[in-house]
Amino acid sequence: KSIHTYENGDSYTGEATEKYPISRKRPPGSNPGGRFQDSTNAVQVPQGYRRRDDLRSLVKGAKPSKQEIKGTNPNHVIDRLLQLRKDESAADVCEELLVTPANLRELLLGLKDVRKWNLMADLGRWAISKDMDLFTPHYGLIIRAAGEMRDLQLAQELLQRSFDSSSQCDIRVVNAFLAACFKVKNYQKAREVYEEVTTLNLPHIQPCLVFYSTMIKVCEQTGNWEKGLEVYSEMKQKHIAPDDQVYVSLIAALYKGGQFDLLKQLWQAIEENGPSRNTIVCNAAITGFAKAADYPQANSIFQRMKASQSRSGRPNAITYTAMMDACARTANCQQALLLLDEVEKTAEVVPDAYMLGTVAVACGVEGKVDAVKKVFEKFAYYRLKPDKIAYEGVLSAYRNAPSADGREALAWYDQMQAAFFEPSRKNVSFLTSSAVHLEDWHCVIGLFNKHGSSFKKALGGGYFSQHPIDRAMVAYAKLGQLDEAKQLYRTILSDHGRLPYQAPCAQYIEALLAHGALEDVHEVFTTALRRGITLELGVLRNIMSGCLASPSETFGKAFLNEVVQAVEGKVFGFRKRPPPGSWYYFRQSTPR
Repeated sequence: KSIHTYENGDSYTGEATEKYPISRKRPPGSNPGGRFQDSTNAVQVPQGYRRRDDLRSLVKGAKPSKQEIKGTNPNHVIDRLLQLRKDESAADVCEELLVTPANLRELLLGLKDVRKWNLMADLGRWAISKDMDLFTPHYGLIIRAAGEMRDLQLAQELLQRSFDSSSQCDIRVVNAFLAACFKVKNYQKAREVYEEVTTLNLPHIQPCLVFYSTMIKVCEQTGNWEKGLEVYSEMKQKHIAPDDQVYVSLIAALYKGGQFDLLKQLWQAIEENGPSRNTIVCNAAITGFAKAADYPQANSIFQRMKASQSRSGRPNAITYTAMMDACARTANCQQALLLLDEVEKTAEVVPDAYMLGTVAVACGVEGKVDAVKKVFEKFAYYRLKPDKIAYEGVLSAYRNAPSADGREALAWYDQMQAAFFEPSRKNVSFLTSSAVHLEDWHCVIGLFNKHGSSFKKALGGGYFSQHPIDRAMVAYAKLGQLDEAKQLYRTILSDHGRLPYQAPCAQYIEALLAHGALEDVHEVFTTALRRGITLELGVLRNIMSGCLASPSETFGKAFLNEVVQAVEGKVFGFRKRPPPGSWYYFRQSTPR
């Protein structure tokens, strides 16, 4: 034994050689390299990847030989895997460096630390191709990597291999497979494995808390709240106490499925077992009751959290945001503003962009334009970037206000576009109406071209009633682009099987008459008669005036006779007394 001095001034008493340097934190033979220690009990790691801080103290010039590297030093293998060339694969490196099952687990753990899931999955495929004997830790790590890579087929193959070798399969492998199903949102495969484990009752695979919790998470993610309740009931029958994650997943599954009555029953059961003081569970409950627009229930939980003396039960930013969401869903703008003032006065919670956006939505529901502008100014004060929710709240405020300035709304829309956010369908429809009132026809066409495709229904290919296609048709006609206007008119007929709505239809006919397109007006008129659709009295007057002013006297008179016959009920007759505003009253009140 002697005192060895390093270049940096540190010293250590012990034995060392040039070939086998020692760690300056631990004596020789005490495994300074952790699980990467090789068979010679020496730290021989080349420059590159380091899993332990102790491995960083290396003597310059100490290089391991090829015999010492191959199959014994996982660090060198990891370095090679992290520096793969384009013309080689992970399997080639494993073949070259003689990787064995003994150090495969070390490789998987090292790659897991640097989150190289693709390399871990490649190692799993290589091990399967070599028919290598894998152990339980191998299966769990590779299945997790397959889940991260969304490769459920590889995960299922590994699970089957572990089932075949029952000695190497335990509940950890099954939990890893359920987590992989959660990643790929595959409820069916998760349910099959769950049923197999619970029905076979295998002695070496005993369900645990993580098993049930992961299955409930899969049910919550895929919208199968019934199965989630079933798993929860079975969990209680096995006398396994649920943790916070189980409650959070189950609450989320119920409110996402719209089962608000069951949510109340579940929360009562949680309270009977003892009031939950955990912020995570309370936040999930407040969010669920906010979705149900049950402000009193959400507020009761919130007030109890505020009175809590435990740090783990105090309200945080998510709590206040959920309460503001409850205010927005119950049209309680004033309470949302009070909550924001409370947040600004306390030092525990700092407002974030999502919180301010939720307050903006709450103000927008009631059409409070001035209030939502003040909320929007707070983004600059807190140096936050407005998100889509905040812009939606501003546009909703203009949409719901009794008298809103359309130009200001369009200016906010320009800011929203500059931030690369897209408005909702309701706000697009409102902006299009505002542009129509301002007679900004180019803006109407631009809104339709940019957002018209989002209005198509998922099934049937039809359009919603507030689709801007009607107003875009009017805009094209007003600008004299009659071919585009007629194309949109025929699209409305073919896709939805209807005429344009009354106000756009009247404007469309007025624009056609202004450009002398009486034949196109005749097409609209005959389609209305054929489908039994009533035109307004003002529209009929405009059509008759256009017939009298037509340069083609023959066509004008023939069209005028069709209008008169329709007014008299000879083409489209009425039974008994026609509805108010129909052609019958027009015929009685207007001289022939």
